[in-house]
Amino acid sequence: MRIKVTVGVDGRATATEIAKSSGPSREHKLLDRAAEAAIRDTCKFKPGTVDGKPEPLTTFVEYDWKLQ
Repeated sequence: MRIKVTVGVDGRATATEIAKSSGPSREHKLLDRAAEAAIRDTCKFKPGTVDGKPEPLTTFVEYDWKLQ
């Protein structure tokens, strides 16, 4: 799956959007939402910079689920 992430100047995700879903089923949608929540709640990013000052940025995160 691929998630579009908007990162604020503090390095936290301020918005997420599914760019490519895990799949078509209801279960895949649950995985998509779980990945979005994990990125918003636990991930810290390095903000972009312009002239040395932190600036918001948009990036993409590839998230692969592996069942064991």
